[in-house]
Amino acid sequence: MYALQELRERFKKHIIERGLKSISTIRDKEKRNGAREGFQLCFAIDKIEDYEKTYNELRNKATEMVLESCDEETIKKYWRIVYKAEQVNFVYQRLKAFDVLFGLIDKTTVSATAMLDTVKVLNEILRVW
Repeated sequence: MYALQELRERFKKHIIERGLKSISTIRDKEKRNGAREGFQLCFAIDKIEDYEKTYNELRNKATEMVLESCDEETIKKYWRIVYKAEQVNFVYQRLKAFDVLFGLIDKTTVSATAMLDTVKVLNEILRVW
C-alpha cells in the first residue's frame, strides 16, 4: 500500500507541475494567474472529496460575483476564479481516474480524456521510477 501511496503522490505532483508549465500559453493575465493559483492550490489538497468541494465553492463564488455586478473589474476577477476552479477540476479528474484504476474508490464517472491522460502519465512516471 505504501508504494501505491507514493506512486499517487508522484502522479499528483507530475500532473500539477505539467499543468504549471502549460499555463504560459494563456495570453490573458487574469486567466493565467487564476490557472497558476488553481494548480498551486492542488498541492495543498489531500482528500479526493476536497477537490470536488473546492471546485464547487470556486465556481459558486464566480457565479455569485457576476450576479452581483458585471463591471470590468468583476469580469476580470470572474475569469481568474473560473480558471482557478478549472485547474482544480483538471487535477481532480485525473486523481479520480487514478483511484479508479487502482481500486481505491468504486467506479464512478470518469471522462475518457482523464482516464487516457492518467494512463499516459503513469506510463511516463513508471518508466523513470
